[in-house]
Amino acid sequence: MLEEKSSSGEAQSKRDNHRSGTPAGVQALASLLMELQPSSDGPQILAADALYQLGRVEEAYRLLLAAGTPNLRAPVLARERTAAGAHLCQVFGQEPRDAVAQARLGVMEAWQQNYCSAARRLSKLSEKDLPILDFLLALLPFNHRKCTAQAAAQEASSVSLCGQWDQALALLTVAVQAEGHLKPQYLRQRAACFAQLGLHERAISDLDKVIQGHGRASGSDDPKIRAEDLCRRGRSLVLCSKEGAALEDFTQALNLHRDQTIQCVEAGLGGPHLAECFLRGALQHYGEQQLTKAWTLIESGLTVDGENAELRRLRARVKREVAIPCIVN
Repeated sequence: MLEEKSSSGEAQSKRDNHRSGTPAGVQALASLLMELQPSSDGPQILAADALYQLGRVEEAYRLLLAAGTPNLRAPVLARERTAAGAHLCQVFGQEPRDAVAQARLGVMEAWQQNYCSAARRLSKLSEKDLPILDFLLALLPFNHRKCTAQAAAQEASSVSLCGQWDQALALLTVAVQAEGHLKPQYLRQRAACFAQLGLHERAISDLDKVIQGHGRASGSDDPKIRAEDLCRRGRSLVLCSKEGAALEDFTQALNLHRDQTIQCVEAGLGGPHLAECFLRGALQHYGEQQLTKAWTLIESGLTVDGENAELRRLRARVKREVAIPCIVN
């Protein structure tokens, strides 16, 4: 009898917690589901999220690691996810104002394969909440993360057409965190957002990762794409007053794919502007008597703007001073 009362009291306590609408209540609900369906992963995932909210991070990760890949066709598990999502809506409201609560609902929507809505909810998290975003994305199996990333990138493309760059940036951060190391394109898209917002140091950081991957399995072997990446980074480097590194990027881009580089320059800094940068770099090398380096920059500058008179004069001066047949034609 005492055992029955004790068991009854524990059950009542769990029901009270469930009604309380707290993380402890969510964890209690998940515990009950785990008792009823010990072989299912849905309750374990819900419990892991609740434990994380309660600050019990190590327990959450252990529980998460114990959960295997779920059978998405299992109707029982599908109902559990629906029930879990409904419960979170009940706890936080249909449209919770708290960004973390929105993101948790986003995880449930991703489980239900509603990836567009999931991406929008997850994007509510601010930059300081990236550890939370990473944790929530870890609750999803690879294929769900991949689909969520795709949905986030597509939504970002749509909102950027309307000039909503901040919103696009948040969505692309979801895509990058979900699958960025496998999809350099998401880093490229986010770098473009950073550049539009004038955050060129951040753009450079993303493009560094993309360019480091050139030639690798996850990168690109296409000279045209590689040249475009270098031009994008070069533009941001110029706007960050790092002309030396920028000229290296543009020179390398010209060697990879001349026509694509010229097209990128015309769409970005413009040929005359970049030619002035090449002129300053060439004059510096000329003053240091590094004539071969000066010649390289002069030729690159005249490639992007053949009408630059100062570069032409400097070219003639270097030609007179250098007696190396492979340089002087």
